[in-house]
Amino acid sequence: MNDKFSLAISGILLIILGVICIANPIETIESLAWLIGLIILVAGALRLYLAIRANRLMPVRKSRFISAGVLIVAGILIMASPLFTTRAITVIASLYLLVEGFVILVQSISYRKAGFRLWYCLFVLGLLLVAIGTIGTGRPDKLVSVAGMLMGIAILLNGVAYIIALAGLSRLDHFDDAEELE
Repeated sequence: MNDKFSLAISGILLIILGVICIANPIETIESLAWLIGLIILVAGALRLYLAIRANRLMPVRKSRFISAGVLIVAGILIMASPLFTTRAITVIASLYLLVEGFVILVQSISYRKAGFRLWYCLFVLGLLLVAIGTIGTGRPDKLVSVAGMLMGIAILLNGVAYIIALAGLSRLDHFDDAEELE
């Protein structure tokens, strides 16, 4: 798949996902929490299955069954009450936004060096992502109620950054080629 096509599709999908998250902020966080609960439940069920199968081959280890039981119960609790994990999701999502913001900031500097005149748009978007990520990691209790909306905005901004980066990609390719010749 072509790099430009991949970047364009990624940007468009991120923008669409961002709009969906902004329109449904609470459902976004609850859906993420439910999905995490489902993954933990499945992991617990698989661990239990393996513990039962291993029982035929080797002596029973109570710790395997206890571990599987804890995972299953945790998965069920999270799925039954998704808001149970919203703080954790807020912190994890905020860390993602913080890292992504720093990456975009670094990229904007490369675009500036390459002479791309809209480099500052990437810089501002990177700063916004870093700011949102910093708020979320520092004060997750303050962001739980708006975490879905902030996540949507950040994902939307990330998609816009991809589209802007796409516009300057050919200039950056020429810049890299020129540096290699020196």
